[in-house]
Amino acid sequence: MHILGSLLQLRGQEPGVSPAVDGRGNVLAFSGEVFGGFPGLNVCESDTSALLSKFETIFETTTNTNAFIDLVSKIQGPWSLVYWHEASKKLWFGRDVFGRRSLLIHEATERDGRFILSSQASFVSENESENEDSAFWSEIQPGLYSVDLSAQRITIKNHAWRDVTTNCLRLYDRAPELVQPTVERTEGTTYSSSYNTVQDTAIDGFIAALSSAVEKRVTLSINNVRSDSLKSNDDVENSSEPPAFLGILFSGGVDSALLAALAHKHVPPSAVIDLCTVCFAGGTSPDRLAALDGLRELKTVFPSRKWRLIEIEATMQDVDDVSVRLNQTLHPSNTVMDVNIGAALWFAAQGEGWIEKVTETGNGPSAQKVKYKSKAKVLLLGQGADEQCAGYKRHRATFLRSSLDSDETTTHTNNDTLPPNRNKNWQALNSELQQDMCRLWQRNLGRDDRLISDHSREGRFPFLDEGVVACVLSMNLSHVAHLENEGICQYGAFPGDKILIRAAAVRLGLHRCAARTKRAIQFGSRISKAYDLQEFGSSRKAKAMGGGTHKAKS
Repeated sequence: MHILGSLLQLRGQEPGVSPAVDGRGNVLAFSGEVFGGFPGLNVCESDTSALLSKFETIFETTTNTNAFIDLVSKIQGPWSLVYWHEASKKLWFGRDVFGRRSLLIHEATERDGRFILSSQASFVSENESENEDSAFWSEIQPGLYSVDLSAQRITIKNHAWRDVTTNCLRLYDRAPELVQPTVERTEGTTYSSSYNTVQDTAIDGFIAALSSAVEKRVTLSINNVRSDSLKSNDDVENSSEPPAFLGILFSGGVDSALLAALAHKHVPPSAVIDLCTVCFAGGTSPDRLAALDGLRELKTVFPSRKWRLIEIEATMQDVDDVSVRLNQTLHPSNTVMDVNIGAALWFAAQGEGWIEKVTETGNGPSAQKVKYKSKAKVLLLGQGADEQCAGYKRHRATFLRSSLDSDETTTHTNNDTLPPNRNKNWQALNSELQQDMCRLWQRNLGRDDRLISDHSREGRFPFLDEGVVACVLSMNLSHVAHLENEGICQYGAFPGDKILIRAAAVRLGLHRCAARTKRAIQFGSRISKAYDLQEFGSSRKAKAMGGGTHKAKS
């Protein structure tokens, strides 16, 4: 029965965990973490078991499915689930409000009558190639769905989120009064003191929310990973290195540096934190140079912490060697940009590279590079920071283009001339950010979850914590980003993108990281340049043929 296949193909809380079955024949496969919205859950209790028990209680006491929908709607944290309710012969499935955990669907067609749900497109039917089969897979939009298997035909029903807060986050709709600046700009590069007071409050609130998000994602990993890290240690070079239970995808940029600083607050003082940096340019890519400088700044600001920078070196030959596995893990994401980002993220999440090891000799300390593979099960990543705080170049382009448009007067249908709309630029930026957040599940998150999980690690995204997103959404947009010029913050001359995040980093002492220019991983690691050279001969030719948006070669 292919429904059973669906359940068995959904990852549990840890790789290899089987679905839970209760005494009534109900089955739950749950991939993710419950970080809130579920009162009474013990921090050491299995999320899957607790949810299965609660689901059983709900259906035992009422036939009204609204109680079930209410509970699922309130779950905070990254999750996807498939739940089989035996008595009603109904299959429930869905993803969290942002889609932070992968869930794919293979719908029944005339050619292929199977209905399958899976974390990864890994089913291949008899006498059918993998490429043919994979064409049927698609990402499931965040939400809760059900299928009544007692009916004549399979019909998927979409159940609206019943929790008000979850619905607000789903729409990512900032209140109109928060879209335009509340005060006029002065001629200088800073705002008035009264404005700065409001901005300071916003920064404080953001740091508190993000710190809480990091704490939840770190605390739940401390007790589970240390013993696992010590079980296997194949590398001789690793034998004298203390295992880390936490890793951070580290580019040296403001997002990853801020996560590292906040992780330092919540990780036990004696524990090491692994920082994973990937490079496709022989150690000379922009992200590698930034990571080395970022490490120096972290050591200066937080000297008591043992930071371990893992320098991951990769080449296009390495990518070619794992192309079959990489493409299957990526699917249905299959553009050149997906492959470039995916390969960089896959090798970074693998956590296998070089570390600097210092040993004492008769002539004093001596440093040398040795091979090392991280044992961390949890990896913190900065997904969601750019989408919320205007970190992409197109955000600035949209803002500036709309600024020029807003200088022009408009004509109404009755030929009356209207004054220029001075807030058009802010409205355009707000719409762009809203669109980014509402499609993040399809563009990034399912793909990234599959890539990280392929190494038996769990990716956690503090910037996409429900509390953090609600905090940013409650702020005036001018406190989040300012894209018309540089140097708009009282703390220093920074790019106007992600000014909220940059100011937060400065508060924590990371001045150089706060001022660093944003680079997407495919450009910062130089994989995009290496790919263009291999496939097209140059970046210019690659751009002429459609850049990174066209479908990648199989």
